[in-house]
Amino acid sequence: MIKKVKLSKRVKTIIAAALALVLLVGAVFAIEFWPEKKPETTSSIGTSSVESDEVKDDIGYINVFSYKEKQVRDVTIKNEHGAYTLKYVKEKTFQLEGAEEFVMNETAVGSLLDSAKELPAIKFIGEDIENLELYEINDKSITIELNYDTGERLNLILGGLNSAGSRYVYCKQNKKLYLVESGWDDPFEKKPLGYLDMSISDGIAEDEEGNEVDPNVTKISYTGTELKNPIVIEQNPEYIAELKDIEEGKDVSGTVNKTQFVFTSPMRADISDDAFVGLQNQYFGLGAYDIYSLNPTSADKKKCGLAKPLVTIEVTATKRNLKIHLGKMLEIDGAFYYYAMTNERKPIFIVDANDFTFFDEDLIKYMSAIVVNVMIDEIKTLTFDIGDKKYVFESSGEGEDLVVRWDGKKMSTEEYRDLYTLVMLTYCEESVEPGKYKGDADVKITYTYREREKVDVIEYVKAETRKYLIRLNGSDLALVRSKYVDTLCYGVEAYISGKDVPSDY
Repeated sequence: MIKKVKLSKRVKTIIAAALALVLLVGAVFAIEFWPEKKPETTSSIGTSSVESDEVKDDIGYINVFSYKEKQVRDVTIKNEHGAYTLKYVKEKTFQLEGAEEFVMNETAVGSLLDSAKELPAIKFIGEDIENLELYEINDKSITIELNYDTGERLNLILGGLNSAGSRYVYCKQNKKLYLVESGWDDPFEKKPLGYLDMSISDGIAEDEEGNEVDPNVTKISYTGTELKNPIVIEQNPEYIAELKDIEEGKDVSGTVNKTQFVFTSPMRADISDDAFVGLQNQYFGLGAYDIYSLNPTSADKKKCGLAKPLVTIEVTATKRNLKIHLGKMLEIDGAFYYYAMTNERKPIFIVDANDFTFFDEDLIKYMSAIVVNVMIDEIKTLTFDIGDKKYVFESSGEGEDLVVRWDGKKMSTEEYRDLYTLVMLTYCEESVEPGKYKGDADVKITYTYREREKVDVIEYVKAETRKYLIRLNGSDLALVRSKYVDTLCYGVEAYISGKDVPSDY
């Protein structure tokens, strides 16, 4: 006979709680591991309606709405930068309302259309939520109105971000709140002017195959109140002549030895092709940081320092003439910019100062290391005036048949080549203010040529201790160490004495 045990009220309570806990754990496991019923495929891609359910597509997104790109008619955005509307003009072409005459930024418009045609949410948060403020949806939120050619209108409100950077989006039409991946909302945060093309000038044209068509820049000049002297760069006429000779078959070498560009102000000097490569096209299609004014007034120009520009850059090409005026400099978040206007665009732009450093740089870094760039076989006479002494070297023939004479006497061709190498090493080592140094030259080298009347003259004028001024054809170029001039003088004396000529210093 089994004796019944009478349980106390406390023990009964404990047992009941334990049974309840077991049932609860069982229910959780059942829900977690119960086979999920797969919904039927009801993706709204390609339709024009707001979803009434939260069915996910094969990629895992809830297609809140989905339209074809060509169905989008206008988008009105209200954000911290104000309210603005982008309207449909024709297929894949939209225009910012109030700025119809300006070129649009195709990339920015394309991103906007991608977001306007569909809202792929990653999570449904809830419906008829009473306190949307919990999701930072309030009267300060970004609002979006989307209109389609179907006659439908959608109104969205962008909320805050969750810890993963995804955005809460509320749809007024179905009163539902969703979570959307970061990136979809980017186009709606832009300034209205962010949808305009920020190029301050036209880019370089392309042919039918997409290759850039060389605009053939012939001249670039920098003038303005910021500059002591104008900076002028021009195509080298000798470079053009060599190209022509090659094209006409007069020069079968196929090699152009002259530099493509030369400085003609504040001095006349060859420009290093390696240092200057591509810079002649740097201002074509250059992008701005921002737009200060779409339709600037005289007051705007004066305020921005554009009534009397600090610098005006003029680029002259065969079929183009671009002028860029730079006004006052301004600082934004620690970076420096200029106000700018061009003859190819109407607005006042804000441009990155780093795109306009050339006129403020030491021009010596762009000058060719070779002061007179001439092949030895082109020279008829090379004359050295050193103090009260004059040495005239005459040359004829070319290549292995080169013959050099001094005072009627045939000289060593090999040593003459070393001497000419030394002559070519006239490196411009330090910038100089034109006209600063006066006086006669201690050393002068005069070139005459076999097939042209041009004469080139290099003079070395004592400037400072251990420094000489290099003057080319009367134009002050730069300073060079006195050691070079001393070595050059020694080399000439060594050559006529039959000694080895140093080819370096």
